[in-house]
Amino acid sequence: MTCRIAGFLAAFVFLGPGQAVSFSGGQLQATLQDQARAYRLEGLRYQKENNLEQASACYQKAISLNPNFVEAYNDLGILYEANGRLEKAKDMYLRAIEVAPNYPSSYANMALLYEGQGDYINAVLYWIKRATLGGPGDPWADKAQKRLEGIASVYPEAYGKIEARYKANLQKEMLQASPAAAAAVYSDLDSDLYETDYSQSPVTLFEDELSQDQKSLDNRSRAITYLTRAKESYDKGEYVTALKEATVAEYLDSSNKEISSFIEQVRRTLLQ
Repeated sequence: MTCRIAGFLAAFVFLGPGQAVSFSGGQLQATLQDQARAYRLEGLRYQKENNLEQASACYQKAISLNPNFVEAYNDLGILYEANGRLEKAKDMYLRAIEVAPNYPSSYANMALLYEGQGDYINAVLYWIKRATLGGPGDPWADKAQKRLEGIASVYPEAYGKIEARYKANLQKEMLQASPAAAAAVYSDLDSDLYETDYSQSPVTLFEDELSQDQKSLDNRSRAITYLTRAKESYDKGEYVTALKEATVAEYLDSSNKEISSFIEQVRRTLLQ
C-alpha cells in the first residue's frame, strides 16, 4: 500500500525539457526531510484513526526519504508490536537506538516489550538506560526507576544473572538509575528473599534420614504443600509471602511446571 498525502507533492517538478527545478545538496536534504516529516504526520493521523496499514506505509515512506528518522523507526516499532510482530518491533526499536543512542522512547519500549515476554534480564538493561537518560521532571524516567524497583523486589536474581552474563558490575549504574532498586538488590538487609545460595547447600531445612529415592518423593510432596500455601497467600493478597513459599516449592521440585508458572504469575502481579 502506498501512503498518499493530500496536497503534498513528493516529487521534483519539471517545467519542461531542460528546465527541471534544481536543488543544492543542502536544499535537497532539507526537502527530503520535510517530505519525511510530512509522511510521518500523516502516519500519526492514520494511526489515530486505527488505520494501521496506511500508518505503516507512511512511516516506511518517511524512513525511505530519511534513513535517520529516529521517530519514524520508533513509531513503526509500536505498530509492529500492536500487531504481535514482536521481533520486527524489536528490530525497529533497535534501529532507532542505533540511529540516535540517546533517544529515550525506544529504550522504554524495548523494556516494556521484554517485560511482556517475561524477560526481566533484558528489561532491566533497557530500564537502566531509560532512567539515566531522563532529566528532572521526566515522567518516563520516574517510571523507569519504579520498574527497576519493582523488578528488584520481585526478581532480584535477574541482576546477578546480568552480571554473570556480561561480566559487568551493575551496582554503579543501578545507583545512578535507581538508588532504591540498588538498595533492594545489593543491601544484605533487603535481600533476605534470595540471599541463600541453594546451589551450594542441600535442602538441610527439610532433610531427614530417608533414602535418596524417598527424599526425592518427599521433596515433591513438600513442594506441593508449599505451592498450596503459596496459592492461599496469593488469594489473600499476600503476594510477597506467596512468592517466598512458591520459591521454596520450586527448589524442592524444579521439574514442576505448575510451580514455575505460578511464580511467573506472582511476579507479574507484583510488577503491576
